Amino acid sequence: MLAEACVSATAASCIVAVGMNKFIARSPTLSKGMIGRFVPLIAVASANCINIPLMRQVELKEGITVHTKDKTEIGKSEAA
Repeated sequence: MLAEACVSATAASCIVAVGMNKFIARSPTLSKGMIGRFVPLIAVASANCINIPLMRQVELKEGITVHTKDKTEIGKSEAA
């Protein structure tokens, strides 16, 4: 699961970065501006959008174990 999340996030980040760089290079108005400086930010944001749900998919599907202060298990919370 960890490897799948890591590979997916890395692939998404690379695809977004390369795609945006090619798109910006084709447009003369965009290549003159500052938009190229935001490509890494957008690439990392897209990687995070994929990575977080993949890393937390077990918690999203099965819920989170809820404990009392003295570590007694109460049950699972699917809403949390």
